[in-house]
Amino acid sequence: MKMDALVVKDLKKSFPNTSSRTQTKLCVLDGLSFKVKKGEFVGVIGPNACGKTTLLKMLVGAQEPDEGEITLFGKSAQNARVGFVPQHIVVSLYPWFTAKQNIAFASDSFDEKALEKANEKLSEFNLLNYADYYPYQLSGGLKQIVNIARATLNSDLLLFDEPFVALDYQNRLMVVQAFLKLKDGENTALMISHDIESVVLLCN
Repeated sequence: MKMDALVVKDLKKSFPNTSSRTQTKLCVLDGLSFKVKKGEFVGVIGPNACGKTTLLKMLVGAQEPDEGEITLFGKSAQNARVGFVPQHIVVSLYPWFTAKQNIAFASDSFDEKALEKANEKLSEFNLLNYADYYPYQLSGGLKQIVNIARATLNSDLLLFDEPFVALDYQNRLMVVQAFLKLKDGENTALMISHDIESVVLLCN
């Protein structure tokens, strides 16, 4: 039986209600609980402003819940290594780094070993020909695949925030194929989306 990769228990989060004249709070998450097993790809579907991004921020340790707890492979969100692929591909890569350097950055180093691992990732995702390209030289789909390759370099859990936003059909297809390569039973992922078709295709 596979171990729990992610455990979310009784999660609650509220924010000040700026649309109200009284000092009320807007409850975004109320008692959310779920588990993700190692090797699973799980999708969270919902419309805009339902709390999906708030959940992601708590999973990466950028926000604290009001109540409840999050553990990733038995560690707190702040102490786990999370590979995060944001929806804003335009600003998600460092423009002064090449594709290879952007991926190697996930190792906190540009030494020979880190660059070698980055090359392996580029090869895995059929991007080796773009190793020395800068982000401005890459299409939206290629940028997103570089993001995915970087996220998988050294992470306990992969988080995807609307990964297909602003991609045309051809680039979207490239990213879907990259996702499918990750479903090897070892990688664990949580995808946030309002795109039901993609979540059904890519998630367990």
